[in-house]
Amino acid sequence: MILPETAAPRHLTCSSVRSSRLRPLATDPDPLNTSTANDPVTGRLDITVQAKPGDTPYCNKITVKLRTGTGANAFTDAPNDITTAVIGGSAPDQGGGWTARPSTEGTWRVFEFTPARPPQFKDWSITLVISRILINETPGNADIRIIESSSPTNSDYTAKTTDTTLTKYPNEFGSSH
Repeated sequence: MILPETAAPRHLTCSSVRSSRLRPLATDPDPLNTSTANDPVTGRLDITVQAKPGDTPYCNKITVKLRTGTGANAFTDAPNDITTAVIGGSAPDQGGGWTARPSTEGTWRVFEFTPARPPQFKDWSITLVISRILINETPGNADIRIIESSSPTNSDYTAKTTDTTLTKYPNEFGSSH
């Protein structure tokens, strides 16, 4: 599913993202504001994955976990409302189409993105879209965990985990989202 673009998300650099394959996360709105009782804010995350120059890894799965609940380290207390999409990756050499399977692990809402067949990342990228996130009312740094399963040879895949946060700013001025 490709989402209609209402406005291009602006890029938010996450200094703690250490994976060589992840570009900075993008949010919409940017900055990401918290909801209030009278002004619910629905957010979107775009996670773009590509190979670093000179690297051509195979990838059989990318898992994205968002912390849920009402606290400062959580995105939402309505995890079942979240939707996903994938931009790119539909060509046969790019995985032949990717799907996302949602699940829950404790306080994490988990999205496992898998291709029809493991592609080799060369000169292309894929964007994993997580949207309709009803941002909770508590400002703070919300936890994200991204797990990339990759291999240089299309066998013996290993998981590489990146933990990071996105700041949810107070909605002091009652933005209209």
